[in-house]
Amino acid sequence: MFHFLIFDHKLNKHSDVAFFTSNNSHTYCWRMQCSFYYNPALWSACLSLSHCLYRILCRFCESLLMCVPLTLFFYFDCSGYLSPLLSIKDEKHFHSSAICAAAMHSLSIPFRLQHVGPASDSAHSSGKLDIGELVHILSDQGRQNMITALDVAMPAPSLTDRTDLRNIQRSLHSLTPEISDEDEDPYAVESMVVHGVLDAGGKRASISQVKESICSALEGRATKPKFSHLSVSRCPLPIPLPFPSIFSSSVGQQGEILGTSHAGARPKGPLAVGSVPMAARLRSSSAIAPFIERRSASLQRLGVARGTLGSQVLHDWGFGREEVEDMAEHLAKMLRPFYPEMDLTSDSDD
Repeated sequence: MFHFLIFDHKLNKHSDVAFFTSNNSHTYCWRMQCSFYYNPALWSACLSLSHCLYRILCRFCESLLMCVPLTLFFYFDCSGYLSPLLSIKDEKHFHSSAICAAAMHSLSIPFRLQHVGPASDSAHSSGKLDIGELVHILSDQGRQNMITALDVAMPAPSLTDRTDLRNIQRSLHSLTPEISDEDEDPYAVESMVVHGVLDAGGKRASISQVKESICSALEGRATKPKFSHLSVSRCPLPIPLPFPSIFSSSVGQQGEILGTSHAGARPKGPLAVGSVPMAARLRSSSAIAPFIERRSASLQRLGVARGTLGSQVLHDWGFGREEVEDMAEHLAKMLRPFYPEMDLTSDSDD
């Protein structure tokens, strides 16, 4: 079982928290809505406390095997962060959720691929996984870290030639907040999904083309991940009629990149773009350490210390002091694999 936790904060507006739980057969969603009005001290405390994993780590500690924290508002508010090929307006309905849904669709492709023999690959797909295997790859190897980052390229660029996919990898941008830009981690493990990618001639790239290109790009990296899994499908992401108009004028009918977008051009929707190629990657690496570290520091500063505003907020949420201290200890333990010197310090203290 793994979880996606999605935060969407807006000043003087409702703050939405969506919680997705997936197993091999179903995906469940819980959604709660809270109102925060702009009081600087209260907002700072509530934002730091609600924008974290506290409730999951406590309430779901027995079933939580992997968690993918996502945030949409802070990043997409910056024009062009995700892609210059997208026009994301957070105030517009469904813009942020469309990106999230597209990423989840891509990540679930390995679960829906047809099984083929161990020595053969389908002409249309490769790299089938079930959820248990994915969780084992990402959270049971290396540092055994349960917090995983999600990167997405939407739309993914075409293959420039048969031996170079580095442009697609450069197009990946994280939907996980507050992570490090450092991508050189010899203990990293990752699972990448690429589907519907076009070749240099505008046709769907073959499975072998994509696999050869990915392998070539991995070999060219200065620091290779400890383990990398690849799932490939020739089927692109369909853009149905309810999909919002978020594509720039430089995106074509099949998601191909036509050229530079024209200033003032209206964004395209499903009537003009029928499908787009996608790339998505889940990675467990040291890049996630700043996210965990900030949650740990915020909990210590705002929740554990007596007399703080955050401790009262946590109490109002139903967390007792011992429960909060357990959460703080759990977050500290999650940081130790990234900072071995923490264990050395604790040993010397003993």
